[in-house]
Amino acid sequence: METPGQAIDRLAREQGRTKWWVAKNLGTHPSHLSKLISGERRITPSMASRLAELFGEPVETFLPEAGDE
Repeated sequence: METPGQAIDRLAREQGRTKWWVAKNLGTHPSHLSKLISGERRITPSMASRLAELFGEPVETFLPEAGDE
């Protein structure tokens, strides 16, 4: 199963977006985005909503499964 961070990475590649572009459009620093992708930082519900809007995906794509936290 794909993690939320893997989903961010995959969607950015599929849509031809750089991580810098994604970070800029999320209003965050590229290093913060890298930590979200690697799983070092937890994706908050607010960030999940912004990611969903940016990528046109359901918000659940970016939230960890209940048992994974």
